[in-house]
Amino acid sequence: MRAADVRAAFVYRLPDAGMPGAAIVERAIRSLKEACPGAAIFVSDESAGSAATVLKEKGLVEQLRAVARATLSDEQDSIALCFDYYAFLDPTLYVEARRRHFEFLAQYSYSENVPPGFLPDLISKELIEQLPEELNEDLRSFVFRNIDRYDAELLYFDPDLRQHRLNLSGATGRSRALVESVLQHNPELRYSQLQEFVSAHPESLRPYPSCIEVELTSRSPVTPVYWPGAKSARNADLPSDLLEGLLEDVEKNAFYRDVSFIFGGLGEPLLYDALDDVLERALGLPAVRQVYVETFASGLSSGRVQAWDGLGGSDRLNVIVRLNTLDRKRYASLHGADMLPAVMEHVEGLKNGTYRLKLFAEMLRIKDTDDEVGAFFDYFEKSAFTPILQKFNTYLGAVEQRRVADLTPLHRDFCWHLARDLYITADGRSPVCKQDPFAKRSGLDLREHSIEAIWTAGQKNHAASVRGEHEVISMPCLECDEWYTFNA
Repeated sequence: MRAADVRAAFVYRLPDAGMPGAAIVERAIRSLKEACPGAAIFVSDESAGSAATVLKEKGLVEQLRAVARATLSDEQDSIALCFDYYAFLDPTLYVEARRRHFEFLAQYSYSENVPPGFLPDLISKELIEQLPEELNEDLRSFVFRNIDRYDAELLYFDPDLRQHRLNLSGATGRSRALVESVLQHNPELRYSQLQEFVSAHPESLRPYPSCIEVELTSRSPVTPVYWPGAKSARNADLPSDLLEGLLEDVEKNAFYRDVSFIFGGLGEPLLYDALDDVLERALGLPAVRQVYVETFASGLSSGRVQAWDGLGGSDRLNVIVRLNTLDRKRYASLHGADMLPAVMEHVEGLKNGTYRLKLFAEMLRIKDTDDEVGAFFDYFEKSAFTPILQKFNTYLGAVEQRRVADLTPLHRDFCWHLARDLYITADGRSPVCKQDPFAKRSGLDLREHSIEAIWTAGQKNHAASVRGEHEVISMPCLECDEWYTFNA
């Protein structure tokens, strides 16, 4: 009787993944053949041409079952599963993963920390036969959620670079850009060399911003004590030509479903006359993954929300109400305006509705309202709103410290915001980061510089952050505790 082994390799691609480059496909197929000699190779679409068998079945589960029927006999026989084309499949990692998978009789083996693109998952015939007809989540999440039912082998390999959120699977436009960049520098890259590569070529990890926060207007009905310059007389609206230029740049240069827009800043976006048109335009862009509107809700009528809900792509629209408290006196004290009753009238009008868009009620985690957290969450239970807590930010000491707990990173690798975020003020300037919300320390003007030029100018700061050279960055990064807060 033959021993169980990896009998097939399967490249599963999402329907909207886009076409990979021929060089990526060729390298990935060759790597699979070398790692799994004798194994049959299958692909979920026709992107590999004659180099692999194309599956006609629809959906991951049905395709896995088709591969299993064609190639697997023993219950422990397994498939090497790649979620797109792995141009950097690492044979050393694969040999060790395969050894552990069969030695421990695992039904599913995958690495928690190795970035996608270096190591296929291994799934046994036994598990494939037990999968539900349809998965409403990714396969790893399903197995992990049912860890008591399935034998899963979670693999760990040094180095641990999860903080970079790298993806070399080629499954997205951003990922393919990273793969192509790495191929130019080191076509034979192995996982053990990845940390050195990141330090030597940090620009490869930063092809285009993935989160763009736009302050449409600096005008606001409130003057929050927890914001810098709250009493500033600044009253600016982002010129429409600059905004349209930004949207056109995203349409032309960003990757599919890769960019999130936040319309917020230190102003009230509801006061921007063209907001409805802006939302419709942004949601209509193929590159846009999510759109967030951060508002104090003084004019957030149910009619307006219903109109937004009718926009194409409204399932990608998120409305965050900056509420912070349910107490009228506290609200007035924190926001410099006694308008909680008017805000709550809108909230009550929306609370029991059903929408495609998502509604959130935000509460800052501060000493002033810490005793309200439980009541705040209870109030929005089983409503259209999801309550969320927001970390307090002093903007580098510009406002009084009000935090409940010290969330300063114990260890700092690099700043996530320098790697992914672009912030644009209502004046049309882009500072180094949102910790300089008035672009006083440094910043480039959208009237004089393209988005590409602004993003490229930030490469040196990102590179310095990755290399630990924080003193050369034009912001006091070591005084900041916002390194790892995650936007959109």
